[in-house]
Amino acid sequence: MGQVYVTNYGSTTASVIDTTTNKVTATVPVGNHPFGVAVNSDGTKAYVTNDISGTVSVIDTATNKVTVTVKVEYQYPGGVAVNPDGTKVYVTSGKSNNVSVIDTASNTVTATVSVGKNSHGVAVSPDGKKVYVADEYSNNVSVIDTATNAITATVPVGNWPYGVAFSPDGKKVYVTNDHDNTVSVIDTATNTVTTTVSVGKHPKAFGQFIGSPPASKEETDTTEKPVDTPTEKPGYTQTEKPVDIQTEKPEYTQTEKTVDTQTEKPELKSTEDSEGTSKDQSNSSSASVNLHGEKTKVVNGEDILLKLSAVNLITKPTMHVQAIIIPPSGMSVSSSEFVESGAGQYTTTYDIEPGKGRDIEVKIAANQVGDFNVTGRVVYYFGENKKDVEDHTLDLLIQVESSEPQPTPEPASGPLNNISGLGVASSVLR
Repeated sequence: MGQVYVTNYGSTTASVIDTTTNKVTATVPVGNHPFGVAVNSDGTKAYVTNDISGTVSVIDTATNKVTVTVKVEYQYPGGVAVNPDGTKVYVTSGKSNNVSVIDTASNTVTATVSVGKNSHGVAVSPDGKKVYVADEYSNNVSVIDTATNAITATVPVGNWPYGVAFSPDGKKVYVTNDHDNTVSVIDTATNTVTTTVSVGKHPKAFGQFIGSPPASKEETDTTEKPVDTPTEKPGYTQTEKPVDIQTEKPEYTQTEKTVDTQTEKPELKSTEDSEGTSKDQSNSSSASVNLHGEKTKVVNGEDILLKLSAVNLITKPTMHVQAIIIPPSGMSVSSSEFVESGAGQYTTTYDIEPGKGRDIEVKIAANQVGDFNVTGRVVYYFGENKKDVEDHTLDLLIQVESSEPQPTPEPASGPLNNISGLGVASSVLR
């Protein structure tokens, strides 16, 4: 298109910049205090939210004239995003705590979705199925299902989230947190924060602030059809065929025993819940995960040591894993691979290639005496098959004793008094 649209909040206009000359080529009269702007995917329309007027101006980009003015809630409309096929526009209203859905064929508001307090940034997923809204005063992000206009998830992020944008492949959402000086990274497969990045003071990024990756290969290989598959990473193409034979599973039965022996130690079966074994170790396995206690009986002040393991079968595509550790209240995970994601949770993400495994040490600083529970949650999917995401929770008992000398010790009353550092929670998954 070669044009950039900029709202001039201090006036009642939007400026149009020619990207070839970097000069303003048009000034379009819109509403009072224009705030957000979004252009549809084919570049034919630009949508401007007018903060004080409570309207959205629709600009025809061929003529740079407003063709329609759509009335929304008279409550400071701000953020605006257009879905990929251009049929819907989503507008946040700061004071009314909702999102207005505009049908572009009729240019009318067809739905209103209640979200968190003082919503600002809004972004539509590349596949058009989800809308993410930054709720500034609620310190979270609301996730809207575009098919039903219902909230399907609420993701806690940093303090005063403002801007929100998708990565080009739709796998991650980035949220600027104004009062935390951070950016939260949300995994869209699990709707959890996997990383928090420290940035400068009062980050405000607004609109779709993430660009597409360089497309040199796609541009040079114009004669070949692979141009149509830029979202598939090179590593995935070599494992596409195993994905096709997932449903057949003839060879899985012969590899199942190998997985059981390489990931399950003899003591696992005696310590894990019987229902976990019978359910998960059935006919054909595709992965194995376990949370193993390396040092689970410690003295106050020592580190509790756990090991989180995952193995991907050679017959499966790349395994994308998110590991979440929830330590006892008041304790923290000190392992460098994990980052705190809010609500007392610590997360990390990684990929496991076919036939490979991964062990991660989990270190928890013990600062209180008693018997506690550590929860490990493993969320994963194979290749690009996000619709079959697996989510498994593993619990492990830990004991923290006082560092002060104990009076006459009592006779051992249970197995954990005699076995130091033994504990396993595991799951073999299909």
